[in-house]
Amino acid sequence: KTKTYSKEGLARGEQLDPAEKARRACIKWIGEYIEKLNQLVEDRDVEIERLSAGKGKKTNKHVIDDYNQFVANHKFHINKLEGIMRLVNNDRLDVDTVESIKEDLDYYIESYEDQDYQQAYDEEYFYD
Repeated sequence: KTKTYSKEGLARGEQLDPAEKARRACIKWIGEYIEKLNQLVEDRDVEIERLSAGKGKKTNKHVIDDYNQFVANHKFHINKLEGIMRLVNNDRLDVDTVESIKEDLDYYIESYEDQDYQQAYDEEYFYD
């Protein structure tokens, strides 16, 4: 038997069960992906502004449209990931279920600009 505020009792209180550790790790990597996507959105916004300046708006219209589509896709993923993070945080969604999309997100971040990936990309089935 250990007392609540003894050294042993306090040390034991800091230990987390495996499910809680997995949940915290899951929330952490979701947060990291949200940060990556937010950074990509910011970078694209800066690039869009640069291309839109002056006469460039007409000559770079196709590139600007592509960048706007990238930004829209990134914001879609950010929105979904924030919702998933809340569900995991409230124990409404299992960590194992969320882990299955991690590889897909890695692939999305690496190759969202690739033409072949864009043609095959379908956000409707991404989070099923």
